[in-house]
Amino acid sequence: MKNYLNLLPIEVRRRQLIRSRVGQSCAITGLTIIAISVVLWFKHDSLDSLRQEAAQLDRQCEPLRHTTLENARIKQRLQELTGRQSLLSEIKATQKTLSLIGIVSRSARRGGGRVQVCQFSVKQTRPVVNISPAASVEEVNGENHTQRPRMKLTLCGVAEDDLAVAQFVVSLREDGVFDVVELKSSVEGGARQQMFREYQIECTL
Repeated sequence: MKNYLNLLPIEVRRRQLIRSRVGQSCAITGLTIIAISVVLWFKHDSLDSLRQEAAQLDRQCEPLRHTTLENARIKQRLQELTGRQSLLSEIKATQKTLSLIGIVSRSARRGGGRVQVCQFSVKQTRPVVNISPAASVEEVNGENHTQRPRMKLTLCGVAEDDLAVAQFVVSLREDGVFDVVELKSSVEGGARQQMFREYQIECTL
């Protein structure tokens, strides 16, 4: 309950009220600006701390990045070497096949043209175990022996007679290239006017 009477004119009282409201608004605005400034300062300080931590982590991860790049280079180099090794293996296999063709052709020519090779195929077989006759039981059980892949050469063709086929087999054996030369089949073919033998020979080396 008021115990005084304001006799100021209405216009003056309105101005006083406006000043009061403006002062309150300025005070609230100032406090808000101060609060925002404090919050921004704390956030800026927090961001600086995060930047420092990020920089420290980046320095710590530098060796890992270097190692990753080095591993990538090594992997690429290994792939290049593997591709080169595969190419060399293919070249060697091709050269070996050509050498076998030459050996077979030489053996066939020894028959004086009585033998013809119509089909030539080479197949890689599973490795065999070479064990020395003097190897002990412990060495055999301990797998102290070597393994090497085997190649099987299959020859199919025609010859004038069984004698030509037999001479061809003997010639292949005498070359000393193949470990085993085996005549798989020799059957009669052709017409009555011109008979011949169809043979199949397997050579293992």
